[in-house]
Amino acid sequence: MPDAHTPAQQPAPTGSRCAVRLPADPSMRSQLDSNLIELGITNARLFQTKDTHDLNWQANEGRFDRVVFASMSDLLEAVWNEEADVALWLKRGVRLDVLDRPAAGDGPGSTTSAVSIPEITESYSRWQVRRRKKRVLAGLMLSVFALAAMLMIFLSIPRP
Repeated sequence: MPDAHTPAQQPAPTGSRCAVRLPADPSMRSQLDSNLIELGITNARLFQTKDTHDLNWQANEGRFDRVVFASMSDLLEAVWNEEADVALWLKRGVRLDVLDRPAAGDGPGSTTSAVSIPEITESYSRWQVRRRKKRVLAGLMLSVFALAAMLMIFLSIPRP
């Protein structure tokens, strides 16, 4: 029989080691509150949408064992805006919950689950690397063209 320290036997964090990112849509707040009560989360640290960077910093510092988002759209918005480094949270063992996920068969994106979150964030990270490389290349090309134009202007000036 496993001892009490086996991770599978430990209860989900419900107190100060749990962070909740409040929904962007204020009308979802009452639903979030009832969902948190159902999950037994009573003493979590609450973060407004504008404070997502602070949530990210604290989660990266290891201050939370669990982070809860009200909806998948709120989570993905934070990831795409580079406000939440979910891949790092998951590597550090932070439990990530999305409360308002579409049920199976509820249309596009219905197969998204907590299991697919690492794949989504990894895919986005790879996309970001490719995008940054393209930006660097475009910046270098623009710089070369600007230097060439300056050289042509400089050489076209008549010398006394």
